[in-house]
Amino acid sequence: MTAAATIISIIFYLLGIRYQWLKLKEEKFSPDPLGFSLMVIGLISHGFATFLILDGELGVNLSLLSVTNFGSYLVILFISLISLRLPVITLSFVATPVAIVIVIFATFLPQESAKQISTGSPLLFHIFISVAAYVALFMATIQSVLLGMQESKLKTHSGSLGYLVPSLETMERLLIAMLWWGLGLLTISIVTGFFFLEDIMAQRVAHHVVITTLSWATYVIFFVGRIAFNWRGTLAVRWALVAFSLLVLGYAGSKFVVEYVLSI
Repeated sequence: MTAAATIISIIFYLLGIRYQWLKLKEEKFSPDPLGFSLMVIGLISHGFATFLILDGELGVNLSLLSVTNFGSYLVILFISLISLRLPVITLSFVATPVAIVIVIFATFLPQESAKQISTGSPLLFHIFISVAAYVALFMATIQSVLLGMQESKLKTHSGSLGYLVPSLETMERLLIAMLWWGLGLLTISIVTGFFFLEDIMAQRVAHHVVITTLSWATYVIFFVGRIAFNWRGTLAVRWALVAFSLLVLGYAGSKFVVEYVLSI
C-alpha cells in the first residue's frame, strides 16, 4: 500500500510541476488552478505514504529516511500553501524532484534498525517542531540561491532569470520572511530540546545540540548584521548557506553517525 501511494504521488507531482512550468513561461508566478489541483492530489498521496512510513510497529519510526521524507512532504505542503498568497511557485521546481527521490528511498530501502518512539511521548513535539524549522530554513536556502543567481546576472549585465523568478526586491523580501519564520521555529526546537532530552550525553546527541546551536547563532548574527549594517544581497545568501549547512550537519550528520557508524 505504501508503494502504491508513493507511485501515485510521484505521477501527480510530475504532472503538476510540468503544467506549472508551462504556465510559468507566461510569467504567472501564482499557481494555475489545474496545476495546483494536480499537486494537491500528489500531496494527498504523499501524505498517506508518509503516514505509513512513519507508522512503526512499536510507535513512530524515526529513521533518517522517514523523518527526512516527512520534512520533504512539509516542504511541498508549505510551498503550495504559501504560493496561494506569494510568488514562490518556482521553489517547487527544486523541492518537488528532491521530495520524489526521498520518498522513493524511504519507501523501498530497508529501515530495520530504525529507532521508534511511542506516540504518547512529549518528545514528538520537539521532533516535529525541529522538522518544521528545517523545512522553513531549507526553503529560505533555496530562495537565497535563486536570489544570488538573480543578483549576479543583474550585476554582470548578463540578463536575469527572466520568467523563472519574480523581481529582485520581491525575492529578498520573501527570503527574509522565510528566515525569520525558520529562526523562530529553530529557537523553539532548541529550547524544547533541553526540556525533553533528559541526558544529552547518554543519548549521544551532544554534537547535534552544539552544531545546531552554532547554526542558530549564525542566523542571529546575520539578522544583527542586517539591522545594524544593512547586510543584504550576496552577503545574505552566504550567511544563509553557511547557517543551513551547519543545520544539515547537525541533524543528518549526527543521525548518520548514530544509525550507520556507531551501530556497526
